[in-house]
Amino acid sequence: MDRKKLEELISEQNDGRFPMAKMSQESETELLINDHRYLIISDENHIFNFDEFTKKFNPALSKYDYIVGDLGYGQLRLQGFYDTSKVQAPGPFIDDLQTYIYENFNLGAKYFVIHNLEAKILPKRSRNFHNRHRDNNRNSKRHKNTDKAYIDQKITKQKAPVSKRKNRVVSDKQNGKHKFVIKEKNSK
Repeated sequence: MDRKKLEELISEQNDGRFPMAKMSQESETELLINDHRYLIISDENHIFNFDEFTKKFNPALSKYDYIVGDLGYGQLRLQGFYDTSKVQAPGPFIDDLQTYIYENFNLGAKYFVIHNLEAKILPKRSRNFHNRHRDNNRNSKRHKNTDKAYIDQKITKQKAPVSKRKNRVVSDKQNGKHKFVIKEKNSK
């Protein structure tokens, strides 16, 4: 496939995209995305294009404090970064922006940085979040949750004790030693 055909396919794909969020540009540096304020804090080469940004923006990026956009081969790429004050966040952090630029951008690529002024604070999770969750599911008979419309219970068929099972002897003690005997089932 030649470059011209590839560019045509990309332009067709971009023309068919619809915005995934309600956006408006309040001023040259302020944006309003889903009623949250964003501020363009770095656009040195004036590459920010509002129409292109609305086509590429995904609401999943709204959890980040900063959104970095770069142009490579005429395509806009967006990446989210957390503020360094959010220690409970998994990363990446805005302090690592220069490293991200050196490792992922083309040499001399142009980029912009947008600050989310109303990013939500992440809830602090316990270190044992997954273990606690698993234990609660296992012991649901002990922990009744009245908010649910049903009660989680593990129902298993209980077997008769070994001494009362028919047609087989599991173990037999003789002189302090174990002797195992397996008897065949009587067929009728």
